[in-house]
Amino acid sequence: MSTCKCKRALLVGTIALGPVALLFLILSLSTDYWLIFEVDRSKLSESIKKRSAENMIDGRWTYTRHQGLFRECYTDTDAKFLRLDPRKSDPVIDGKCFYIHHDLPDSTAGSSEFYISRIHLIRSHIACFILSIIVLFLSHMLDFCLLRYKYSEWMYVAAVGAFTSAFLITIGIACFHGTKYLEDNKIPDIGPYTQYYVSWDSEVQKYTYQKYGWSYAFGWIAVGLCAVNAILYAILGLSLQREFSKPGKKQKIKKTGKNTKKRKRSDVNAIAVPSPSLYDMYQGYSGYPAYHDYYSYPEYNMYYSQPTYHPTYNYELFNAYL
Repeated sequence: MSTCKCKRALLVGTIALGPVALLFLILSLSTDYWLIFEVDRSKLSESIKKRSAENMIDGRWTYTRHQGLFRECYTDTDAKFLRLDPRKSDPVIDGKCFYIHHDLPDSTAGSSEFYISRIHLIRSHIACFILSIIVLFLSHMLDFCLLRYKYSEWMYVAAVGAFTSAFLITIGIACFHGTKYLEDNKIPDIGPYTQYYVSWDSEVQKYTYQKYGWSYAFGWIAVGLCAVNAILYAILGLSLQREFSKPGKKQKIKKTGKNTKKRKRSDVNAIAVPSPSLYDMYQGYSGYPAYHDYYSYPEYNMYYSQPTYHPTYNYELFNAYL
């Protein structure tokens, strides 16, 4: 009874963890809080403040903002650069956000190698998260089949799917860290709407504080949930496999008389061929002696407790086969 309840609890746990992990993964991918840049504008010089208010490019890096995989949004919606003519700049979304461009430039001659590598890394990050969502969704669909058909093989397939999803998320987060490293240390490019830490003014670098947001944390939570889900699938599949591999109850042989017993088959008696009659054996029948053990017949032991030797019977050959 306790084993049945334990298996039921494991199955309920896998069904519950799947949608939760999927929810955290989707929120991590779609929200704009992977990185948070806090800028202490009170310590910036007046020249930088004035230039940032009148210039779109300078203004984007001197205000507090939070960044995701697709957008970068600002907390101060009253900033002047957000109200500039969108036809002369990158269009403003929802009055406070800008799209993050992941397109390769038409000509890579004016772009550094690190900038191109950054684009490939951020694309790989997004691709890994999308693949992880698909794999996790498909593995969770097996839960509904497992409610009806509890096959251990399907449990192992679901476990591999959940583990693969966790692995893909981890690769995506590793690509994100690679992107951040390039942006903070290697990319000197200044594009029309892009500028990174190396190209910032020294004052802006000094009074800008970076930290990871809750979207980044949601990604790691999804990794943990997928890993736990994979372990539960594996445990449940192992328990089902052990249950199905248990030998059945042995059938009892009813004894109807003292001469009735279970017949033992020797190695030489493994091939089933028509058995000779008692008369043939008594008369010295020597056809296929290797496949017959006449001592195993109760009728023979009953009427012929001591075998009668016949002069034409090859007993040495018969005993050699036995």
